[in-house]
Amino acid sequence: MAPGAHGGNRTGRPFTGDGGGHALFQSLYDTGFSTQAESHHIDDGLRLKDVYISNAVKCCPPKNKPVAAEYEECKPFLEQEIKRLQQLQVIVALGGEAFAQMKKYYKSLGKDISKVAFAHNASYFTDTPTLPTLVGCYHPSQYNLNTKRLTPKMLRDILYEVKEKIK
Repeated sequence: MAPGAHGGNRTGRPFTGDGGGHALFQSLYDTGFSTQAESHHIDDGLRLKDVYISNAVKCCPPKNKPVAAEYEECKPFLEQEIKRLQQLQVIVALGGEAFAQMKKYYKSLGKDISKVAFAHNASYFTDTPTLPTLVGCYHPSQYNLNTKRLTPKMLRDILYEVKEKIK
């Protein structure tokens, strides 16, 4: 989605310094995708391994809820980031909004998956070998974690499955 005013916008790294980031970075560490379990600021020593984190919207919109125009404005930047990831095999969309933006991205590449519905821990393979697998995951927001819609175990399970896919 978009970087939070007290997290990614303040620290310069998505999820760093915000509530949802705590569960995400712990899960990345538990599954071997990061060098440490916590991230508080950009120079805290955290290094990601075989993972790249980005946002569909690059700024913190009013009420932290992006509108269609903001997604469109930021789309070229996200697409440039994805194109630079030459060994990209899996995209984990954190939340329904991120998933919707990835469906639009796939369509721009000639793969229409518009009828695919977002679901947690559902993988969508394409019949195009050059396109990565798309995996849906509930967003690790404080709300989703507090209501147990997403648990740390659910997040780890997805990351373990991703790890198997990229071997």
